[in-house]
Amino acid sequence: MLGDVREDAQTVLKFIGDNWFKAAIVALGCYGFYYLNEKSDKNTKALQDTIVQMKTLADGTVIMRGDIKTAAELERQARIQMGKDFMEQVKLTNGTVTSLHTIVGELKASVENFGKVVGEKKPDGSFSTIIDQDRGKDKPPLTSVSLKYDATQKTLTDALRGSQWLNNKSVYKIELGEWRTDKDGVRSAASITRKVYKDDNQTVFIGEEKVPILSADAIYSTDDIQRLPSPPKYNFLAGTIHDSNTGRNGFIGILDTKVTRKIGISTGVAIIGGNTNYMLGTTYSFGRQ
Repeated sequence: MLGDVREDAQTVLKFIGDNWFKAAIVALGCYGFYYLNEKSDKNTKALQDTIVQMKTLADGTVIMRGDIKTAAELERQARIQMGKDFMEQVKLTNGTVTSLHTIVGELKASVENFGKVVGEKKPDGSFSTIIDQDRGKDKPPLTSVSLKYDATQKTLTDALRGSQWLNNKSVYKIELGEWRTDKDGVRSAASITRKVYKDDNQTVFIGEEKVPILSADAIYSTDDIQRLPSPPKYNFLAGTIHDSNTGRNGFIGILDTKVTRKIGISTGVAIIGGNTNYMLGTTYSFGRQ
């Protein structure tokens, strides 16, 4: 019985020894197919996880609406929105546009009645006062009016001479954050804050507020979302081969599959005079077009 086991083991080992090359080709080919399919599935999930609707958080921060464009379409859109000078700067660095963000804030028009007005009023009806714009609770005034009325003058123009509009200084701060999700999708969020000062030197601070965001759009490049864009799955080479020793011509066929964007696995056969020869190798892609 022991002899039979040894004979069977020798048979198996002989089979493996005679066919290890073919087995390696099959194993590597299966791995390549699995890797590419897995990569394609991850890329699909990343794209799906990037396309989202706009959402406003409690503190006024907005999760931006996500969209995806090809690199060419994104560049065209950037040229329209950002202008020629922007694209020239991109080209100076041999760069490509990876994302484009558009944020629109709004300040709604409002009408508020005057509250208590303080100032000086003379017996003849003349008066002088400064009235700050009332925009409601927790909203700093953007303008004020200094009213000086001289009741002794005949026309309103003369009576109000010396009155002024006072425009406060607004300083806007836009904050933008971007992150990747667990599915490798891309998300962005933005907020706009305005600080208001009485003077241009910003020495008299009046208040600040979150500017409501009406719309916020983030457009990403497909290549930026897919960290390693999926290369073509297969490359096939067919041709002829010449054996310089025998003078015979034959046929050669090579199949290449990409494991990464640069590394590939190649398998093939060369048939000359009825003899079949097998090939296994790797390919490396480099350079830019």
